[in-house]
Amino acid sequence: MFSFDTKVRYSELNELGLVRPEAIVNFLQDCTTYHSNSVGADFEFFKREQKLWVLNSWQIEIKEQLKQDEEITVCTWPYDFSGAYGHRNFVIKDKSGKHLVEANTLWVFADMVTGRPIKLTEEYTKFYELSEKLDMNYMDRKVKVPVDVIGREMEPITIKKAYIDTNGHVNNGRYVECAAEYIPVGAQVKRIRAEYKMQAKYGKMFYPVVYEAEGEENSKLITVLLNDENGKTYASVEFDICM
Repeated sequence: MFSFDTKVRYSELNELGLVRPEAIVNFLQDCTTYHSNSVGADFEFFKREQKLWVLNSWQIEIKEQLKQDEEITVCTWPYDFSGAYGHRNFVIKDKSGKHLVEANTLWVFADMVTGRPIKLTEEYTKFYELSEKLDMNYMDRKVKVPVDVIGREMEPITIKKAYIDTNGHVNNGRYVECAAEYIPVGAQVKRIRAEYKMQAKYGKMFYPVVYEAEGEENSKLITVLLNDENGKTYASVEFDICM
């Protein structure tokens, strides 16, 4: 397991004084990067190898809301490699060790030039020590549109330079940030699920379609499709919220 300590900053808060969804994604994503860098599997290594890890899906369970100045420990570990896939868990803990956030991710190992999946070999998995799979309620990696709900087409979003990361496409957290615009003011997010289908590039546009449906235990599901101009989906993001 790899971990780092940090503190919740004011710049990461929403109007309720709680951490924004994309900031939680960034905590987890940074932890993955720090882990890989610490074992020699950094961006420069994979650039030389012309390989990369592509995130396929998030499932993030927010058990308790993170607040300003809270001291937290962010942890991550891989628990399985199979074919071209890597499975990785995350936990955000408070000072007492209580789990505030738990998460699961699926990653695809791919060729940097073609973008096609590549079967993993020991050459690329040797950096990581597998740990036990987190005991949590695992959901389907696919984010589906609610049945019998009509989506609302929203104003297009321009993909800015600030959205692009070292892989040359929109960073994983930015999709969640764009989708979070459609969370009602005053809502608390209990769960974030995201499925990434295509890589969005600088200068393109997102054409969001928003679906609202009833969830479980008096919650509401906000599902956002970030589409291209032809209706093909770059990413599907689902927020389970309560007011």
